[in-house]
Amino acid sequence: MLKPGGCAVITTPSSICPFFYLDRVLVRTRFAIRPATSVVRSLFGGKPRPAQTLPKVEHRRYRRGSWEKLLRSHQLELEDWVCHAWGCYAVERFFPQGGFCRASDQFARNRAVNWLASDQLVRVRAVK
Repeated sequence: MLKPGGCAVITTPSSICPFFYLDRVLVRTRFAIRPATSVVRSLFGGKPRPAQTLPKVEHRRYRRGSWEKLLRSHQLELEDWVCHAWGCYAVERFFPQGGFCRASDQFARNRAVNWLASDQLVRVRAVK
């Protein structure tokens, strides 16, 4: 709860980040080829790996327009908005993403390209 005039920084995932959707495609592709990978592994004498189940997690993702409306409906005034953190994390073990994420600092306030980032950071002020 913020007092009137109080400030807060809120971060949310972006709904229009193409890297998120690329990650989902790569994870689903990996899941789809898992049976074929197991067959090939067993043909060459490899041991079968136990199936890994991941918990189902619901993520809310926002785009700037709807996010601003939601903030205003909660009596929060948007003071600053940037997008940050780029990367395709499904390929992290092949291509380290650290440098790519650090490069996003330079584009955080550039509205022409910052929509590509995976996170939105907003500074808000509570209004009366």
